Amino acid sequence: MGWQTAAPCCGAILTNAAAIRNAGPPRESRALRHAPCTNGGAAGMGESQGREDAHLDMEGRMNNLLAMLAANADNGRMILRVVTGIIMFLAGYTKVFVWGLGNVQNAFANMGILLPQVAGPFVALLELIAGLMLVAGLFTRHVAVLFFIQFIVATYVVWASKGFVAARLEIILLVVFLMLATNGSGPLSIDRNIRKRD
Repeated sequence: MGWQTAAPCCGAILTNAAAIRNAGPPRESRALRHAPCTNGGAAGMGESQGREDAHLDMEGRMNNLLAMLAANADNGRMILRVVTGIIMFLAGYTKVFVWGLGNVQNAFANMGILLPQVAGPFVALLELIAGLMLVAGLFTRHVAVLFFIQFIVATYVVWASKGFVAARLEIILLVVFLMLATNGSGPLSIDRNIRKRD
């Protein structure tokens, strides 16, 4: 009788143990395990929002800068004209008053330029006088065309003898004078004042 009474009890114990094992961990622990980490999620969302705001702020500043530059395109052209004019004036001054026209003729002859006795003094005086005209904005388009022709020749001579690397300055000035010839002098120029009177 004793073992028959104990058998149902053991069976009940085993059944309860199996039920507990199959049920898994308590509901509370499972809920905690599967619940999202709200603090970490909020921090991640905050960082993402911060990066997006910083990107939009940088984009807005860049757009403002580009708009400001576009609004001052005329002033940029004026600065380019004045600086280029000063460079050409100084180049002409060096040829005329430092090297001397005789040395300029010899240098042109050594470079193989035709009629160096004419081309040398012409280029030196062109740079000296027309450089000042560029600074003042007087007959800017006409002067720029003359310089453009000069630097077509200069680019060819330098590139043919020394290669592209040596001709980079000539190419840059060639493009600058093409831009001035096609776009004009910009503000703070005698040309613009003359047009206003007309």
